[in-house]
Order: sequence, then C-alpha cells, then structure tokens
Amino acid sequence: VKDQDKLDQWTAEFDALQAEVQSIVDNSMVDGKQVTGTDEITSVALDPDATNSLSVTFTTDLSTISALAITGGAAGVTTEMGKALSYLTEAKKFDNIVDQQVRMTDTIIASKQAVMSLITDIDEAEQMNEVVDLSIRQQAAVSMMAQGNMLQSSLARLYE
Repeated sequence: VKDQDKLDQWTAEFDALQAEVQSIVDNSMVDGKQVTGTDEITSVALDPDATNSLSVTFTTDLSTISALAITGGAAGVTTEMGKALSYLTEAKKFDNIVDQQVRMTDTIIASKQAVMSLITDIDEAEQMNEVVDLSIRQQAAVSMMAQGNMLQSSLARLYE
C-alpha cells in the first residue's frame, strides 16, 4: 500500500510537470511561429541550386508514465543525426567553395585596381623631378643666350 501511495504521488507529480512543460512548449514562439507547430520553422538551402535543403521542424511528443517504453528511438535519433551531419558536411563544403570564390574575386579586384593605379595615378615625386629638371635646363639656356649676346657684343667692339 505504501509503495502504491508513493507511485501515485510520483505519477501525480510527473503529470503536473508534464502539463506545465506542455503548456510552456505549446506557447513558445520564435519569429512569430509556434516552435512545435506542424510547419517547418526554417529551411536552409545547402547548395547553390537549392536541390538539397535542411528543414527544421519540431513536434510535441507526449509521454505518459504508465506507458513509458522506448523502442527503437535511439536508432532513429542516431540515423537522423547521421543525416544532419552529412547535410552539415555538404553545407560546409559549399561554404568553403563560396569562401574560395570570394578570395579569388578579391584577388582579381586588387589586381585590377593595381593595374588601374599604374595607368591613371601620377607619381608626384617623378613629376616634381621633371619640373625641376626642365626649370634648370631653361635657366641654363637663358644663361647661354646671355653669354652668347655678351660674346657677340664683345666681338663687335673688337671690329670697331
């Protein structure tokens, strides 16, 4: 009798906890969707063609203490975990492919910008050097012309 009383207490406690948890789960919402609804919560395309996808769906699975029996559940969970891991592996492969494409695109962009820079950018130091060089040449030419004029006038005085 004592054991039956304890069993009844535990059953009542379990049923109360089950009802409380069930109420919490039934009222849980994510992004405006009920977590344990029959519709999928989200779906993610695993490849660029969207031929494979990973769908997330939660359902309520009630248990009763009087009919508690686990039959093949662990094998089903293991199978589904294996499927999920294979999906994640494929998703990681596609993610790596996308990362490589992005890196390649960044390299191409950097190369093209470098070529554009070579074509369009002006090297200010080189331009300044050319301006100074031309200025020195101009001053030298003016100086030579002045010396030539002086020489011409000196020769003209000698012949007078």
